[in-house]
Amino acid sequence: MLTPTGSRNVDNKFEEIKKKSENLKRRSFQDFWTDVVECSELMQKLDPNQRRPWIADVICQMYEEQGGKCALTGQPLDASFEVDHIVPVSYGGGNERANLRLVSRSANRSRGNRGVDPRDLLRYLEDRYQNR
Repeated sequence: MLTPTGSRNVDNKFEEIKKKSENLKRRSFQDFWTDVVECSELMQKLDPNQRRPWIADVICQMYEEQGGKCALTGQPLDASFEVDHIVPVSYGGGNERANLRLVSRSANRSRGNRGVDPRDLLRYLEDRYQNR
């Protein structure tokens, strides 16, 4: 049977291990994210994206596919909706149809170039690299 002092020692040890684990996970994620961003920068040098005007037919098709709703919030789109890059242009995202969605202006502005899972970004960059 653990004494109160023994129980506190176990609790302290558990908290210490938990903190070490969380720090390792955070550092690992930061290292991974740094590597993925570096891949993104390399891809932009190898195969820079060309901006081009949106094709009205594609926008209409996307609007229908999304049921007239914002891809981020699910709310109905108004006339100020924007075409959003799922993988932002700043990370090497292109104008491929699969990388586009319609979103409300406010949702797009609040997202900025955040909200990209580094694993999704890496998969996207690998696909772009292999298909360039």
